Amino acid sequence: VSTQSTWGFHQVHNLDDCISLNHNWCNAFNIDLLWAQLKEDSKEAAKSIEHLRELMETEAEFEAKVQELLKASSGIRVSEFVEMIAFNIERLKTNAEASGSDWQVAFAKAKAQPILVDLREMGYADAESRLGAALLEFHDW
Repeated sequence: VSTQSTWGFHQVHNLDDCISLNHNWCNAFNIDLLWAQLKEDSKEAAKSIEHLRELMETEAEFEAKVQELLKASSGIRVSEFVEMIAFNIERLKTNAEASGSDWQVAFAKAKAQPILVDLREMGYADAESRLGAALLEFHDW
């Protein structure tokens, strides 16, 4: 059974004993949907421990706890998500240089730009810097 990335929930009822292999995936076509969900999950994680904020010594400590919760609930931290995108943009550039076709780079760059803006607005300086560096490599593309 394969479900579209925009189908939020689905259920499979097995009629007999079976082995289930599940695979969640992302690519440049649905990265914006994944980012929107990760932003929402991050807000929910922060909200769930907001009452503990004043007990933390620094804002960085609070954010680290939010990211731990995000990893537990969504399977990925913001920094890991950004690293995945940056790595793939760099890989696409290498492939484009070898093939002479840059449409994938242009598409990925267009999808990543709004994420970069969000990272800036959300105050994720390290993640913004990493993604920004990957995107800056393409200023001539």
